[in-house]
Amino acid sequence: MNILKKTLKRILLGLLAVVTIFVLFILSVTQLDDRFSAAMRISTQKIVNSNIYIISNNTANNSLTVVDKYVLHSCVLIGVSISYLPYPEASKLLLHYIYGNGKELELSSSYFKNSKYLKEIIKKHGNGKHGPLTLKQKDDWRLSLALNPYYLEITDKKIRIYHPKIEFAHSSNNSFFTIVPMGKLKLKVYDNIISALRPKPFYVYAEWSNYTK
Repeated sequence: MNILKKTLKRILLGLLAVVTIFVLFILSVTQLDDRFSAAMRISTQKIVNSNIYIISNNTANNSLTVVDKYVLHSCVLIGVSISYLPYPEASKLLLHYIYGNGKELELSSSYFKNSKYLKEIIKKHGNGKHGPLTLKQKDDWRLSLALNPYYLEITDKKIRIYHPKIEFAHSSNNSFFTIVPMGKLKLKVYDNIISALRPKPFYVYAEWSNYTK
């Protein structure tokens, strides 16, 4: 019994050490600016993006195996978990796209209605239906990761931002990608990788009162 307890304790300590090292590594490459972290970030970003590019090419060539797809599902779930706090709208949208049933999705408007970028666009266009509208990621990272392009419906009483059909580029097309920032680490994610997981297109929107009227 004592031997079993000691073995379990060693296993738990080993797992704790692995988790601690992993967390410190993630913190280092995504947040810190010291020389070591910067070097690790450059190396990690290059390796990860190179592998993503290979997966995208394999997807375009229709050479992904069943195991590859299981790995992709795992990567998506891990990525969504990591990005949920900084980019909740994009994370929720991606989960619904891959694992949802194609029904319309309503996103929280808490970020959109306070976006400086969107306030300027809404003021510029005024009442009516507008879109598709596109933006550069640097204009509003959080919006661009969720909806780009996007549509606006503006009235005296309400504002709705939406997309009538969320659908990424076909799996055979690896021309489209999105830069996903994980802190200071920037990942280049290709649309066709997501399309290889057979997602279901859907209508997505967020709506809020037009307080400016």
